[in-house]
Order: sequence, then structure tokens, then C-alpha cells
Amino acid sequence: MTESEIREKLGKGTVSLVARNPIYMKSPFYVMAAKTDGGSYQTGQHQDGSAETADALTLGEMTGKKPLSEEKATRFPYVINPEKTFKFNHMDSFNLADFSDMARLKLLILSYKVAMSSKEYNKGKHHFFLQSAFAESNNVIEEIDLNFKAMEIVVKANSVRLVEIAHLLNYYSKSFMLPNPDKVSPRDLKAEVYKEAKNNPTSVINAVKDDNGDKNVQLLIMKLVANDIIKREGNDFVFDNMLLGNTISKVEYFVKDAKNDLIVNKWLQAIDNPPKITFDDNKGAEVQTVKPGEYIDKIKSYLFDKEIEKAREVYDEAIQVSPNYAKLKGLKKALDNFELSEKDEEPNTADSEDKTTAKK
Repeated sequence: MTESEIREKLGKGTVSLVARNPIYMKSPFYVMAAKTDGGSYQTGQHQDGSAETADALTLGEMTGKKPLSEEKATRFPYVINPEKTFKFNHMDSFNLADFSDMARLKLLILSYKVAMSSKEYNKGKHHFFLQSAFAESNNVIEEIDLNFKAMEIVVKANSVRLVEIAHLLNYYSKSFMLPNPDKVSPRDLKAEVYKEAKNNPTSVINAVKDDNGDKNVQLLIMKLVANDIIKREGNDFVFDNMLLGNTISKVEYFVKDAKNDLIVNKWLQAIDNPPKITFDDNKGAEVQTVKPGEYIDKIKSYLFDKEIEKAREVYDEAIQVSPNYAKLKGLKKALDNFELSEKDEEPNTADSEDKTTAKK
């Protein structure tokens, strides 16, 4: 991350390093520069290629083994030595106008354990976040803008459109759960969609974005899910033991594939108020569908015939195609038990030889 990119995120004043990992609230965090593929080190002052430039330092220049030119000495009044370890503490402050503070901050950011703001902080990824009045103000403004945009979508939607948005939110939001929005009262439906716009505005925005898939096709898919015609098994969309895809965009390909017209027409007839769908631009789009049920039948057949190795081969192939398919997971225990019993039944060659010798 360049200095201009850092200032664009954090402003021009002073920023604080805020620990969120309990260990680093009391103990220092030590950072050493990571190695590059070319044998140098990532300090934030390093050069990526082999050509020397005035905007970057070579390994020798960073370690002090090669003196800096007058131009580079002016450009780099403080040099990060990649062979040294740097210590950082909870609530350390960095003046973005100070060259040495900026250099140390760039090294710290390159550890990838520091989020650029409290909003970007990820507990599973970061130990710290950088706190600045500028970044926090931007977070507030961004959140208000998102809320306003989401609320505007809901306010402008009529009752029919609200039902459509609710169907799509069942996919785009992890917190929104209305099993069948068509069967919810208009008042309750409006309240739930408003609540989503307030708490998770990005979900509402993504649900209606035109550049985020064909919304009419996605609406059909989610209506079919609501009517229990297409099943959701984990992330998978399954119809009649056939895996359609593990994302809604993959199911779109199935719907728009000309060879599936018969199935899609039956789907359209099976639900109330189906959305209007055009296929002209996507006729002939290819998509590969598989039937986990066929794999299950093969595995059971091989297990019945005690052909454990063949059953394992089919299982391994099936689980790659449909890792979240519940029936496949259920068969794994049976397959493991068969394999264990096979091992128990194998004769102990050494014991057999000992017994033969004893008889002689």
C-alpha cells in the first residue's frame, strides 16, 4: 500500500493502533519484513523488480551494505532494515506527516494483521485496527449512505415488488428468513424488509442490483425454493436428486440452457405468479448437471457386493461434485464401517505361519 493510498484511507493527522486480540493488549507485537520471491524483503521501501529506481531501495541499501546515493538519502531519511525486528504496542500512535512513523506504519500494514479501520476489522484475520477520526467519519458517512439507498429501494417498492425483494433476500441475506414471502401478510412483510434495510443495507442493495445476475431468473429460483420444488441442502440447490449448482448464478445457467426448457416450463406452471423470463440471449448455454442419487445407488450396490474399493472410488468422485449433499455424507459412515470390518477379517499371515510351524 502506497503512502497516498494510506492517506486516502486514514487522512493526514495521527492514527492509533488499537489491539483487539487480548494477547496484544498487554504484550508487544513484533514484526520482521517478509521475504520476496526475488530474495529481498517487503519493507514498504523495497523495489519489486530488479531495476534500481529512485522510489525504492535495493536489499543492500536497506541493510546498509551499500551506501545510499544523495538522491535516495533525501528520498529516504529513515530506512527500514529488514534484518531487524520492530516492536509495536496497543495504542501506539503514528503521525502520518512524519517520515519514520509512516515507514514503520507501512511495515506494520504489510504484516496483514492490521485492519485499516474498525469497520474493516476481521476477528479471524486481524490482531489490530487503525483508528483515525478521518476513517471513522468515512465509516459513518458510508453507513448512512448505504442505509439511505436501501431504504429508498424499499420505500419506492409497491406490494408486489416487496414480495419479490423478500424472495431474493432469502438468498442474499444470512439473517433474513421468510420461508415463503407469498404467504406473509403485507404489513408483516413490509416490516421485515424495512428491518433488513436498516440492519443489513448491503443485502437489500445486492438483491436488486442489475449487474448481479438476471433478477427475474433468480426470482423464479427462489420462488421454487419457497414452494419446496427446488431444495436447499447447505449451499446446494437440488431438484429431484439432481444438483443444479451451489450458487444461484450456477442455477441460472441451468434455467437458461435450451435443453432444460421442458423442466423449466413445468416449474413455471407449478408456482403462482411466475416472473417473466426471456432466454434468447442465453440459448444453448452449457451447464453440467449431476445426479447425486445415481452415485448413491452405485455406492450401495458395490457395498452390497462387498466391492469396497469400487464403492470408495465412487464416493470420492461424488463428494467432489456435491460436498454438502446430506445422503452422501450419511453413506460415509457405512463405507468406513465396511472398510474396518474388511481389515478385521484379513488373516494375520505371521500368526498363520507360526501355527503351521508348530504343527510340524
